[in-house]
Amino acid sequence: MKLITNEYEYRSWFINDFLSLDNEPASLILSLDEIEIEIQAAFPEEFPCMVTLIPSQSLYSSGTIQYYYRKDLITIGGFLGLTLK
Repeated sequence: MKLITNEYEYRSWFINDFLSLDNEPASLILSLDEIEIEIQAAFPEEFPCMVTLIPSQSLYSSGTIQYYYRKDLITIGGFLGLTLK
């Protein structure tokens, strides 16, 4: 789970953690256009948000991205007895 506060953090997280391209030359795996298409397809609705990966049963998938926004965290906090502003 990671807090993402802006587009730069999102792009860094997506490339380094989700696609795991920080240790691999991206040009050997995906073109820059393919990376940008994937970034845009998975873009969160708003910032800040919390992001987590739901593991996949497939060996060929990084998992499913799940975003939690302020309204979601307020709802979850309410179930836990927390009062958030």
